Amino acid sequence: MDCVAVDGESRFHHGLAEGGVGVDVATHLPGIALEQLGQRRLRDELGRGGSDHVTAEELAWTRVSTERDQADCPGTDSAPAVRLGDGTSEGLSPDGKWVLSIPRNRTPAQITMLPTGTGEPRQITHDRLNHRNARWMPDGSHIFFQGNEERQAPRLWIQALDGSAPRAISPENVAASQVTPDGRFILGRAPDRKFYLYPVVGGAPVAVPVLKNGDVPTRFSLDGRSLFVATFGKIPAILFKVDLATGARSEWREAMPADPAGLINVGPILVTPDGATTVYSYTRLLSDLYIVSTSAEH
Repeated sequence: MDCVAVDGESRFHHGLAEGGVGVDVATHLPGIALEQLGQRRLRDELGRGGSDHVTAEELAWTRVSTERDQADCPGTDSAPAVRLGDGTSEGLSPDGKWVLSIPRNRTPAQITMLPTGTGEPRQITHDRLNHRNARWMPDGSHIFFQGNEERQAPRLWIQALDGSAPRAISPENVAASQVTPDGRFILGRAPDRKFYLYPVVGGAPVAVPVLKNGDVPTRFSLDGRSLFVATFGKIPAILFKVDLATGARSEWREAMPADPAGLINVGPILVTPDGATTVYSYTRLLSDLYIVSTSAEH
């Protein structure tokens, strides 16, 4: 069996005894589903026709194309997405007016703010750091991100929007994407694969022993006492709510498209602070088999 790539699709060719060839055309079909309590799969298949995955708060996501990344900001109704600009969508600001974006194919990668309404894009980092995983702080006037200089390992940084220099708040090789509601700590995973709360003002990190190695932190609850965590690489994907004081863990939501055909991945799962609404992405791999005759009479 041979495999070749044609027009971005995988085609597996099988020789047939009768002199024909079987052509198996495999197509990746991404999608996005939004679910509310009592209204399961309110908007399924949001991503059909494009390669979409949710990465920002509420429903700002990244549309990956063959030429560039585009930050789109759709509403929750049937209105089409509004293109904001080139780059990833890292997070929607607390007031909903800006989306953090990182243009691709630039070295080092810098962070830009794209307006969701009127206004012009604003580049907010101008340094030698390579930036990724940018998120808003609750006050809306600071951001945090993972970044590194050339030939150095990444760490967590915090930076104000007033143009001041970024400040490192963690050792090297710490990754994070969640901040506590009061803005005092950033939850990160250290090189030992354990989770810690890193103080924004500096100081020793605080261990979070109730979290498991396979947990994918999704969001803190409104009161900061619980954390929503998701599974990774499982179908269906499960969202849990973990009490940070007691370690009590309850299954909050199961993420599974209505049609399971061809599913190869479900997740990540995002959730609103009140836990009432979730949105998740998924990918299908569907194949069509064609028989092509190779005999002379055809």
